[in-house]
Amino acid sequence: MSIRAQLAAFALLIALPLVALVAYRIYAEFRADAARAADTVQRVARAAASDTRRALDETERVLKRLAQRPAVRAMSAQQCDPAIEDFRAAVAGYANIITIDREANLVCSAVQVKAARTSLGDVDWVQQALKAGGLYVSRPTVSIVTGAPVVYVTFPVDGGLIAAALDLSG
Repeated sequence: MSIRAQLAAFALLIALPLVALVAYRIYAEFRADAARAADTVQRVARAAASDTRRALDETERVLKRLAQRPAVRAMSAQQCDPAIEDFRAAVAGYANIITIDREANLVCSAVQVKAARTSLGDVDWVQQALKAGGLYVSRPTVSIVTGAPVVYVTFPVDGGLIAAALDLSG
């Protein structure tokens, strides 16, 4: 074996453990970064779940309070309770508050839009909410009044239900 070949073999013998050490170090840093990222994702997910729970609890309290009002219970389009407009304006994140009678007709809306549809019998979340008998949260959908992306949180009223549309765009 020539001196050059011996020197190359010696250099390779020295370099291999260094390359292995560098590779192991890169792998260990990658694993640590992945663990930190997973921990951060878990913290963010727990915070989002907690925020969502608080928002749903607050929405339930608002809807229960509104459901006790005689003008809401009357389910009369001629006597819409102005409190639904006040609560929609006062609570951040509400795109709208509506009332729907047992026949799935839109009765009142805090947001007035000329082209709003009134018959909601073919809307899946309305049918589900009317059957629920308690608090119901829809899947993300498009607002029946404004067209904005929302999630409806509904609460039963003697004559139908009251629903808060939670704005998903902001």
